[in-house]
Amino acid sequence: MTRTTSSGPICLPRFGTHRNPDRPTLGGRVADAAKALGTPLLPWQRHVAEVALEYDPDGGLLVYREVDLTVPRQCGKSTLLLAVMVHRALRFGGPQMIVYSAQSRKAALKKFRDEHVVTLNASTFHKRGLYVERKSNGSEAVLWVNGSIHAIDAPTEIAGHGTPLHFGAIDEAWAQTDDRVEQAMGPAMVAQVAPQLWVTSTAGNARSAYLYRKVIAGRANDGLDSPTAFFEWSADDDADPTDPATWRACIPALGHTITERTIRAELDKAQRANKLDIFRRAFLNQWTEIPVLDEEVAKVIPIEWWDRCIDERSKVDGQRVFAVDVTPDRATTAIVVVGSSTRGGVHVETVEHRPGQGSEWAVGRLVELCEKWPAKAVTAHLGGPVGSLEASLRAAVGDKFHPISDRELYQACGMLHDGIRDGTLSHLGDPSIKAALGGAAKSDSGDSWRWSRRTSTADISTLMAATAGWYAFAVVPDIKPREGAVLYSF
Repeated sequence: MTRTTSSGPICLPRFGTHRNPDRPTLGGRVADAAKALGTPLLPWQRHVAEVALEYDPDGGLLVYREVDLTVPRQCGKSTLLLAVMVHRALRFGGPQMIVYSAQSRKAALKKFRDEHVVTLNASTFHKRGLYVERKSNGSEAVLWVNGSIHAIDAPTEIAGHGTPLHFGAIDEAWAQTDDRVEQAMGPAMVAQVAPQLWVTSTAGNARSAYLYRKVIAGRANDGLDSPTAFFEWSADDDADPTDPATWRACIPALGHTITERTIRAELDKAQRANKLDIFRRAFLNQWTEIPVLDEEVAKVIPIEWWDRCIDERSKVDGQRVFAVDVTPDRATTAIVVVGSSTRGGVHVETVEHRPGQGSEWAVGRLVELCEKWPAKAVTAHLGGPVGSLEASLRAAVGDKFHPISDRELYQACGMLHDGIRDGTLSHLGDPSIKAALGGAAKSDSGDSWRWSRRTSTADISTLMAATAGWYAFAVVPDIKPREGAVLYSF
């Protein structure tokens, strides 16, 4: 699908986060950086930059903490990524630590020397003396005059550790078999203002589990609010790889830096070598091999089950439970309410979900909710990151606090699963829990299972809170109301 913009025709992604016209963006600054680098942005690159760098006009923070981009080869993802990193280095209000990682340190170093440095040295940034290149073996980097550092690192468990990290890039993500690079970068980004992780690649192979999880989650979240911006240019699995119409629908650089003649030549070479799958993966961004995942992703609870539970007339009636959860990086906190539905069964609803706003606000907000509504319990799974709030929660809500243990979490997951399957759960179409279900993975223990924070590809804080709340609502007795008390609906 294409449309025309002021910068020319744009091939829209098959799956992609939409631009919110009500939010300002730093995408224009990235375009300025690209122009100064001598690589003006193509329409598709400008589209990604404008969406990915939207920010909250009130708080000034970036809307998206992660950007996942998968696009056919030779379309310009590397030049886009370099422009984003240069913008981050020079125009983000202070010194920034930027780390670029590829499939190996050798590959990252080659990209750094042959593309990043070469492009910079031919740009106006070099002419103005805005950086120097550090060439010492093992610590290669671009050192900017404002104190920003653009370095490389290897995809190991220690990547990104030991120093604050403001921007991380995992390029050629198809080569990652697990999430250890992301997990290494994560703790170094937690305390930073508006950090961002970019994961970029073309479709992978049977070993590309890390990237495939991102793709599954991005497709499931298509059009939904999420702290991750996702963009995928690819052809449908049953599209004709020899048809130019297929190329035009999924190669966003076609007609700009790539010609149909070039793609025809690549197709002919692949057909003569009987390697059409290589062409499909490289130029149509198709998954010709599907990784076998350790846990089922996006199938633990089918989305269609969740959608069947929508009841726009449902609301909580009487006493309820408020549940809270925090993401592993402590950047996002969610509060969910669970209670009897006016329509029968149990109502579940997200009260608060604040990506990028930490957890400091949560206890105060829970106190406000308990004072306003008839809450019989406040709950959380203390085996997770939210455990750090335990002392504050106990002090704030007293004997209303009813945490659930690891053992109880296994039971809770099964109970929530059955409630959604059997339709005894009601909700209003809650988009944040739906997004969590789209990327949620499970961890098995014998015949039981629980949500896996490590392998889930989406923010599952709302789902974790809903699970804890569902269990606590079932096991905590109702509080006998005082004579004359009125129970309000939420």
